[in-house]
Amino acid sequence: MLVAIFLLCLMGFVAAVWGLEWLFAAMSGLSDVTPAQFFVALGGMGAITVLIRYGLGGLVLTVVLAVFWSILLLGAEAHTVTATLMIAALVLYAAAAATVVEVHLDDGA
Repeated sequence: MLVAIFLLCLMGFVAAVWGLEWLFAAMSGLSDVTPAQFFVALGGMGAITVLIRYGLGGLVLTVVLAVFWSILLLGAEAHTVTATLMIAALVLYAAAAATVVEVHLDDGA
């Protein structure tokens, strides 16, 4: 049963990603979004959702302020912004993963 639910969620995710990729391809003249940047942004939104769900909105705000000041101080060139956003996404992923693991370990105790 659990595997069926997982596969259903996975198929929904793949369908949503393909739909959004098609949308980005249709609007390719408006935006230059690579698939890697798209998946980082999608994962970042998921990490933000997890962190806010478990009451860690302050951490999200801290990362947002760090990205803002990094872009302000280092400039807004493409390579600088991409690296800054990748580091911010990694911080959010790590925090979300640690939060989920901690919550599930607390539930099992």
